[in-house]
Amino acid sequence: MTISQRKQAIKSKYHPRHLSPILESDLEEDEQNFLALCSFHEDEVGSMLFYPDPNSNWKFKCLHCGMQGDLLKFAQKSQRWSWEETLSWFEKQIAKD
Repeated sequence: MTISQRKQAIKSKYHPRHLSPILESDLEEDEQNFLALCSFHEDEVGSMLFYPDPNSNWKFKCLHCGMQGDLLKFAQKSQRWSWEETLSWFEKQIAKD
């Protein structure tokens, strides 16, 4: 499977709850969205928003520092992982479901 195919397979199944082991705090549910402390700056109020876009793909955006992207980018950037490490980690998290 190519990296692109692996990304698509993960995106079709991932959810913010898969990030729980690497988040700075617990996820707080707010209707269909989730909030957590931002991993990219000191945060005491929970400015990291996880939300589904119009195509039902999960995205994140910090309402304070502006960092944004999909959940793969969140994991890769917050943990300083390579793409291979990021994809492997998500595949393991999804397999636990």
